[in-house]
Amino acid sequence: MDGLVILTEAGSNHFLFTPLIAYYAGAIKICVWIKDSSHGLATEIENELKLIINLLKLDLSRFEFALNERPAAHIKAADVITNLGAIRPLNKTFLENLKQGAVVSYMCEGWEIRPEDVDIKFCKIKGIKIAGVWENHPELMIFQGCGPLAVKLCFEAGLEVYQNRILIISSDKFGVTASETFNVFGASSVSIIKPTEISQIDFSDFDLVFVADYSFEKEILGYNVKEKLPQFKSTAIVHLCGSVNYEFFKSNGITCYPQQQGYRFRMTKTLAHLGLKPVIDLHASGLKVGECLYNNQESDLVQML
Repeated sequence: MDGLVILTEAGSNHFLFTPLIAYYAGAIKICVWIKDSSHGLATEIENELKLIINLLKLDLSRFEFALNERPAAHIKAADVITNLGAIRPLNKTFLENLKQGAVVSYMCEGWEIRPEDVDIKFCKIKGIKIAGVWENHPELMIFQGCGPLAVKLCFEAGLEVYQNRILIISSDKFGVTASETFNVFGASSVSIIKPTEISQIDFSDFDLVFVADYSFEKEILGYNVKEKLPQFKSTAIVHLCGSVNYEFFKSNGITCYPQQQGYRFRMTKTLAHLGLKPVIDLHASGLKVGECLYNNQESDLVQML
């Protein structure tokens, strides 16, 4: 990324380091947007990042910070923009400020697109190149981390996985990846159904119901299984992604973990919950995708949108 201007975010915990990756990749300037959230205050995140920059004896002048604001000057200067939380949404107003040749790295796989994140249609009209990341590139295998993540959530919920009867509700790669790992960990049985097949299921046949459908439009588990509540007497629910009504199950005394609502197009817990490495790998790969786009380089890593 020698000589390029990068617009990215700094977040809390494992999401703090993306600007540093861009620095070490040679970016001449890194515009760092930080915003207050439930995970931390922007001022605290900025101070922590600046402390690390000083400890590493990096050139602080190559970083420009914006706290709880979206400076048009940063957008206009950027060569590569990352689709991360503090940068979103990349709507028409945002994209109209991009200079000729600027590119957008979506920072996750192309099939995980959330319409509210980026105005893909406007990008195509204006010829703005945008691409996702092949997370399971043989040298990375980032997405495979969703398997260990699924197991970790089950352990936290008090499930053994080992010798458990597991039902996975999924119609995408999340379910397949979880199934492979559950089998490795010695599950007694692992079945996968689509959300549309729930009415056919007797949930009392399972110790664990694992919800992992990223894009299903309707609620996967909630009031739609009200008539089946007795079947959950000895069955726990764990959700990785998809719409799950935690409050409904909590009010009915049914184990549901994590203890929060589950939403479409959202991972209830991201790979950051597994550890630092998958986040660093993903964000470094996302920046590499941006570099390839900007320099018109072909790469298996790039998933054009």
